[in-house]
Amino acid sequence: MRNYLVTGGAGFIGSHLVQALLAGGNAVRVLDNFSTGRRENLEVFDGRLEVQEGDLRDAARVGEAVRDVEVIFHEAAFVSAPLSISEPRTCFDVNVGGTEILLEAARQAHVRRVVLASSAAVYGNSDALPLAEDARLQPLSPYAASKQIAEIYAGLYTRAFGLEVVALRYFNVAGSAADGSLGEDHDPETHLIPVLLLAALGRREKVTVFGADYPTPDGTCIRDNDP
Repeated sequence: MRNYLVTGGAGFIGSHLVQALLAGGNAVRVLDNFSTGRRENLEVFDGRLEVQEGDLRDAARVGEAVRDVEVIFHEAAFVSAPLSISEPRTCFDVNVGGTEILLEAARQAHVRRVVLASSAAVYGNSDALPLAEDARLQPLSPYAASKQIAEIYAGLYTRAFGLEVVALRYFNVAGSAADGSLGEDHDPETHLIPVLLLAALGRREKVTVFGADYPTPDGTCIRDNDP
């Protein structure tokens, strides 16, 4: 049995990680401030995990959460690129400042590994398709920039302090919520796949598909070389 911490464990990706870890017989702790995560995502686990309510920016709270933990899955974040345009300071406080607080707490607690949730947004509108890890990074929003800076901090903590950190640049992550729902609460600007599924089931009336030359709504947008 290993001890895991999932920050943002009440969110979509975080709750699925919790589910998988518990299924493997592991001891799991969640740190979440429930600003966007749903308590219902954790209720389905019937008290089989430890839940701590707290904010990444609270160093004392984070220090308590990482105690006796071997591996951290860091999913907590300011998650909206559009909202980061109007609230850049909050975005950087959470995604940069909060991540640094977590990494430092992990170092002091002798955590073995941190798995950091980054984003494909760090690539911007890249012409290097299909995208690879060595493609040039050109973030186009405070959210994207905050994720790139978090990766820089992660590299620093590995090189300077020996803390093992890996960053995962998520693209479109799709699936049902841990409670089985399709995700009616998803932001339509950033969660295309559940929106399309809900429309196909007749539970959503309008779907806007933008074009390659954003924001032209001509339906020509592509993810890689294949339309």
